[in-house]
Amino acid sequence: MYFVRVPVRLRVATALGAGPVRCEPRWAMPMITVLLIVWGVLTVVLILLLIYRSTLTLHQDEQLFLDDASANLRMEQEELQLRMKRVTPYVRILGAASGLLILFIAGMAVWQQMNKVY
Repeated sequence: MYFVRVPVRLRVATALGAGPVRCEPRWAMPMITVLLIVWGVLTVVLILLLIYRSTLTLHQDEQLFLDDASANLRMEQEELQLRMKRVTPYVRILGAASGLLILFIAGMAVWQQMNKVY
């Protein structure tokens, strides 16, 4: 990790109220770390959606309801299918975003290592 240190004189001067006040961060987070955090959040949300979708498929029946006596069961199955249709686009988008982002991060890491000065 790369850390930027603030000189002691600047910290003491600003603490005492003397000298110019500059708002410099004590450390700057590298871009690759920020991207890894974003990728982790996207992947966790994707995993949660996949778990939710799998619980929906557990309740799904492979039956055909023909009579009016089982109309309630038919409505429940239609609601489950509607939920599945609502979740599926988000799973696809998050899966694609997660995959593309990790490929971009890997490319960025390789590029940084190739351009590193020893």
